[in-house]
Amino acid sequence: MTKNEKKGILILVGVVLVVLVVVIFAMKSGDKTKDAQVSTTNPPANVNSEKYTTNVNGGTKINNSNDFNKTKKYNNIEISNIQYTYEAGRSVLLADIKNTGSTQHNEEIVKVTILDENNQAIDVLSPTIPNLKAGETKQWNIIITGKDSVNAKDFKIEAK
Repeated sequence: MTKNEKKGILILVGVVLVVLVVVIFAMKSGDKTKDAQVSTTNPPANVNSEKYTTNVNGGTKINNSNDFNKTKKYNNIEISNIQYTYEAGRSVLLADIKNTGSTQHNEEIVKVTILDENNQAIDVLSPTIPNLKAGETKQWNIIITGKDSVNAKDFKIEAK
């Protein structure tokens, strides 16, 4: 084999390698485009279809309704810093309750109605408001087992 023949073979092998690399790159680029099209047409698996909740940490849902989380008033009791969550088979309504009156509020069972978007009852609860001295604030913790009623627009509180 002469030097020219060896050069010709090396050039031919080089050209074949370049063409092969270009073809492989083009095929991979085509696959990425196809994947991107599929992922943009299919919604993510974790889409939340509930209007008044946000999904957080591993299955916990928290109510995000402005109406639900507004400060409420029952007689001289102010209910504020409201959080309503659902996790592992239980809903929890957590809030600060403050006696804004000038006399002690004695322990009382009240009716709390959880409302949907159309102000229809989702759930009706009978929690106890504890004794509260004038000006005193306590944390109110209502636990509802089994039922997920966190996708609520609002709640109301009234005498039982």
